[in-house]
Amino acid sequence: QPIPDPLLPQNVVQRVVAPTRARGNHQWTHTYSKFWISTFAEYDAIVFLDSDVLLRAPLTRLVDLALERPGSIVAPRAYWLPQPFAMTGTVVMSMH
Repeated sequence: QPIPDPLLPQNVVQRVVAPTRARGNHQWTHTYSKFWISTFAEYDAIVFLDSDVLLRAPLTRLVDLALERPGSIVAPRAYWLPQPFAMTGTVVMSMH
């Protein structure tokens, strides 16, 4: 469900992306919706959040890291796995 506009920071645009349609009845077909963020090239940085992500801290540091490295993808560590693994439910992509 979208975040109400009054709660969005200034200069933030929110887009809800419809799940991709794939052939077959595979459990993970909707997982690939996150790759659509690469088509939003008109923005400096794009934040992708899975619908089950609960934000407990601002994403400012992840966005800043992505903007410092143009063309990068930044994600938090998947703390529950032996490292190096990133969490794919929260991703920041720098487009320029």
